[in-house]
Amino acid sequence: MKNILLALSLLIIGAPIALAQTTLSLDECMRIALENNLQIKNSGYQLDLAEVSLRQTRAQQLPDLSFNFGQNFNFGRSVDINTNQRIDEVFISNGYGLNLSVPIFSGFGLKYQGQQLKQAIQAGIKDVETSRNLIRRNIITFYLNALANQELYRVAQEQANATRQQIELAQKRVSAGVANEIVVYELKAQLANEEFNAVSARNNAELAKVNLFQQMNQPVDLAVQLDANLIQTLGSPAEALSSPALVQKAEASLPEIQGAQLRILSAQKGVEAARSNFFPSINFQGNYGAFFTSTRTEAYFSQLDATRNGSMSIGLSLPLFRGGAIQQQVQRAVINESMAENDLADVKNQLRSEVEQAVQNHRATQEQWRAAEQQVAAQSENVRLFEKRFAAGTANTSEYILSKNNLAQANGNVISAKYRHLIWKMMLGYYENGKF
Repeated sequence: MKNILLALSLLIIGAPIALAQTTLSLDECMRIALENNLQIKNSGYQLDLAEVSLRQTRAQQLPDLSFNFGQNFNFGRSVDINTNQRIDEVFISNGYGLNLSVPIFSGFGLKYQGQQLKQAIQAGIKDVETSRNLIRRNIITFYLNALANQELYRVAQEQANATRQQIELAQKRVSAGVANEIVVYELKAQLANEEFNAVSARNNAELAKVNLFQQMNQPVDLAVQLDANLIQTLGSPAEALSSPALVQKAEASLPEIQGAQLRILSAQKGVEAARSNFFPSINFQGNYGAFFTSTRTEAYFSQLDATRNGSMSIGLSLPLFRGGAIQQQVQRAVINESMAENDLADVKNQLRSEVEQAVQNHRATQEQWRAAEQQVAAQSENVRLFEKRFAAGTANTSEYILSKNNLAQANGNVISAKYRHLIWKMMLGYYENGKF
């Protein structure tokens, strides 16, 4: 999370599938990024493995039934299994058997182990959702960054176009003999600077789009357009909840908190599973079988019928002394529970810090946006007046160029503050509702 907060503060910076559409919305970019993120896929595989372990643990509580068959070829001295007499001859024998083992009681250890794994899997699911939200936030940052750079490029082009118009007017005034030719050269020098700025702005816009495609793990396609109408749906500067209220809402809805809470429950079941080793275990055993040997003259199936035998038993195991191994298992489980509780407290502390920073940044960018809009309004009026004076020959070129540069700076401030504010606005919405 700390990495995304750093990325948010630096907004304005300079087997894949093909993207057929010419325009990509923010939601589509998030979907593509989630579908193609390899870490998310690996997390899914890890959850699948955990599910297998859970099924395996549950299966250990079921009876174990097996069938066995053996075929023997005997020669030399041996013991006749029918008479227990020593013999020295060649003979064959075989046997069949069924074996049954049923765990009757094991101190509920397997039950608690299954519950521990189940809670761990649920925590893993929350961790995956946390990772998915982090990807969504990254895409939001890079998407709005790309839109901001596109808008900066548009402003740079407008600045250059306005200067071109002034050059045409200045040339007409020079031809009419009412202006000095130096004015044209000064304006052309300004145009060269603005064209350079426009080229830089275009490169920044393309680089921002490259960064967005890389976040989606897709080949770059600069021809794809982004949905600029998104800005209208996000609205204007808005007030936010107070930090304590927002922290409370975030703790109730965010998956990182829920995942940490589930890990505590999992650790608690681990303690119960470890303590179950102090209890005795009871198992039922049963077997049934028959055999055949060529040392007897009876027919094959007659021998099998005559040698049928079986047994049943119930075994009790009492853990009297194991060198302190059980106590150590319990101690480790208790320590793991304490660590899980500490992790939850740490996650809550991080979340509180992030929410407080988000609220402050939201408030600051809100004020910057409004101040920048006032700055643009004032500088636009200033440029309009200078253009009238410049056309009348009562303002020099330096004054006019300075006013244009001030307006360009003000427009850049509006764009930067606006998009940074919108990012923080979406972040606060996430903290409040648990989704984007």
